[in-house]
Amino acid sequence: MSCSAGGTAGSFAATGSNEGVTQTANTVIAAGGNCTLTVPYTGTVQAANTPYSYTNSIAEGAVVTSDPSIISQSVSASVLVLDTLNISKSVSPANPAPGNPVRYDITVQNWSTNVLTDLVITDSLTNGQTFLTGTISGINYTPTIAGTGCGSVSTTSTLGSASVALAISSFPARTSIFSPGQCTVSFWAMTSPTAGNNSLASNALPAGSVCFNAGTTCNGGASNNTNATINANTFSASKSFTPAGPISEGAVTRMRISLSNLSANPLTSASVSDTLPTNGAGGQLRVASIPNAATNCSGSPTITAAANSTSVTMNGAIVPARADNGSGQAGECFIDLLLAKG
Repeated sequence: MSCSAGGTAGSFAATGSNEGVTQTANTVIAAGGNCTLTVPYTGTVQAANTPYSYTNSIAEGAVVTSDPSIISQSVSASVLVLDTLNISKSVSPANPAPGNPVRYDITVQNWSTNVLTDLVITDSLTNGQTFLTGTISGINYTPTIAGTGCGSVSTTSTLGSASVALAISSFPARTSIFSPGQCTVSFWAMTSPTAGNNSLASNALPAGSVCFNAGTTCNGGASNNTNATINANTFSASKSFTPAGPISEGAVTRMRISLSNLSANPLTSASVSDTLPTNGAGGQLRVASIPNAATNCSGSPTITAAANSTSVTMNGAIVPARADNGSGQAGECFIDLLLAKG
């Protein structure tokens, strides 16, 4: 135990078969000071290769003082103990479109002192997903690996498989008791082309899916479950006004129509047709006398927005693909023009 200036450290002894501590000599804590008791421990898991979390609690009133009116509050802390393997998984995007790619990132930690030379990850895809690999439509879906000291990753699984096996040639050992060897393997899958809106495309690695020693030593606990929800609205539009109003008669506002693409491929020949609204009492939004119509959509689109007209169209636009090979932000472009309240 250590105490700040003016305090006196007491002494403590192990108790309960070395599963606890108790004070054997009084501690004096100076006014406004503090004392810290540090207890080393040895953690064990309950089953091989299965992380186990322990929570240590000190009950209310378990720390007593010479003043009985002072009652200590309850406190607790948790620690995760691992022996060899710890597995986690993530997916992106969280809102894939039907028949589009998702990227799974599997992070494996090796807490042992041994370099592993035959670690294999076997992932059985669910919810109608299938394995993507190789270059398709100019996009490279070959599995990759990242991490210090990590070897190469290879697969014998073929395009369209419902399961994928990923072999890592060399997996680093831990560098200290606090720093495991760690590698992250990334691979791609395609969601079911018939997946309905708001259906799931989730997946997890069960116990026994990450193995070494010729498949005899495996993870004893499942990874976390990844969560992705299908968004069947691959192509959508939204509208905004600046200023948003209210605006006076004859005032000008800028209208923006934004186009959004959740597909991994660009959407070509996109068209927009918008008939401007009335207010039911003779009022009408119209294209301003100087429309200043413009777009950042590619493909040399044609905009029709005649001054004082009550409609706007755009034809022949290309809406860009979703970023990061279909796993990132939706592809977006827009059309802008000025309107007046007539």
